[in-house]
Amino acid sequence: MENKVIDVSELSPKQIAIITEIVETFKLVAQQTNFPEDLSKAETSKKSLNLAERIKQRFAHLSDVEITQIPRDKMRTPPLFDQ
Repeated sequence: MENKVIDVSELSPKQIAIITEIVETFKLVAQQTNFPEDLSKAETSKKSLNLAERIKQRFAHLSDVEITQIPRDKMRTPPLFDQ
């Protein structure tokens, strides 16, 4: 499998730790399931234009892996530019 570089320069240490854990989990699953070298061949031939649906299709074989949600702060009030 080809190595990819993930730019984590703008992430917090906690976010980097979560991404590291996700990558390690993917590696373990790939080893256990004989994950194909070419990911494009593993995708289904029926491709949807809906991005969310394509993401679900791509990772359907990982259905038993759970990723916890990162708690987020509330959004700030947008600035008013008309003053």
